Amino acid sequence: MTSNPRGLAKIWKKISRKTLRRIVDCTLIWLGDNVLDIFTPKALRPRRSLERRYRLRTGKPLNLEQPQTLGEKIQWLKLYYQNPLLTELADKYTVRPYVAEKIGEEHLIPLIGVYESVSEIDFEKLPEKFIMKATHGCGWNIICRDKQHFDIEDAKQKLTRWLNTNFYDFELEWQYKDMKPRIICETLLERPDGRDLYDFKIYFFNGVPRFILVAVDRELNLTFMYYNTDWERIPVERLGHPIEASFSVPKPAQLGKMLSLACQLAPDVPLVRVDFYIHEEKIYFGELTFTPNSGIARWNPEQYERIFGDMLTLPEKPYPSVYA
Repeated sequence: MTSNPRGLAKIWKKISRKTLRRIVDCTLIWLGDNVLDIFTPKALRPRRSLERRYRLRTGKPLNLEQPQTLGEKIQWLKLYYQNPLLTELADKYTVRPYVAEKIGEEHLIPLIGVYESVSEIDFEKLPEKFIMKATHGCGWNIICRDKQHFDIEDAKQKLTRWLNTNFYDFELEWQYKDMKPRIICETLLERPDGRDLYDFKIYFFNGVPRFILVAVDRELNLTFMYYNTDWERIPVERLGHPIEASFSVPKPAQLGKMLSLACQLAPDVPLVRVDFYIHEEKIYFGELTFTPNSGIARWNPEQYERIFGDMLTLPEKPYPSVYA
């Protein structure tokens, strides 16, 4: 039987570069973790695996002895700062009582349901618009803007896969390792034109808010904008997400209130990112993140990897590592 070159070309085009790169990276990581590290002492295997992942993601060697950049320091925190509080607060469900206690329930996005299995979800009873999130990971979200055009079977497949996946296995982010898998369904908040709300991400280093990352148009043309706490533009962009020179995010009228709420929420840890949304002039909590982008984000100009890194002072090793 002869092959069909045109058919093969069409199939190849469907495979994005990102997907292909992910397949290659996962294969190399699996080979390293399961073949190369057979004779590596057990206590050193997570470090070796983390070094391998970091080089694959960034193209750079990982310096854990004297970490300088923000990415290197986040890798250090993954290995050596294993505070049990991080697991409770990174979980999108168990963090809710903490938020209610610290700043009030009115800042929580209304909860429609919480589920431990897909079979518990009655899609017929859900509202016309909603968002479903896996509580034990990052970026595992399904948005429904119109139930008449919502693919329930596709959603079930994704949710099932997420419930059976340990997010820790991807980048060794310790706080996810023993997190209970769940799905939550929340009210969908959006702009009047149906687009995503601005996502305000406030970075705290050693208890001090240092800058704000704003994620814009996540579904259409994801853009990241950086501002200091006085809403002055920081001249940096995330690699792979160029910014149009004329584009800017208006200073929110609630900036002062948002920073005040963030300070109340930020726990006493070396690094935390506190996320908020503003909907109809009201501030809503998004999530707490302790290893933003798993420490593999890169910036242009490159010097900001060190500038952001200098903002964070690493602690001594106060918690016994599960890898020791």
